[in-house]
Amino acid sequence: MEEPSPPARREFKERTGVNLRELEYPFDSEWILKKSKSIRKTLLSDGIVRIPKRIAVLGGSTTHDIVRILDLFLLHHGIEAQFYE
Repeated sequence: MEEPSPPARREFKERTGVNLRELEYPFDSEWILKKSKSIRKTLLSDGIVRIPKRIAVLGGSTTHDIVRILDLFLLHHGIEAQFYE
């Protein structure tokens, strides 16, 4: 799936009030973790058809935050992941 064009991103920001640049480098991981639920809800409400993927993550208690951020970045790029921890 191709990435939305800049005009589509501008329209998305106008409709939702979310600046997708906040998910582009350089990013503030603390802010993203703090707002992860609202960002995820907003990204899912845009109506774009996403590619479904299943991802297994092996690790300990520290991988949960990585999975939360990874989920947002994948949604931003058109991939809806189902994680297995």
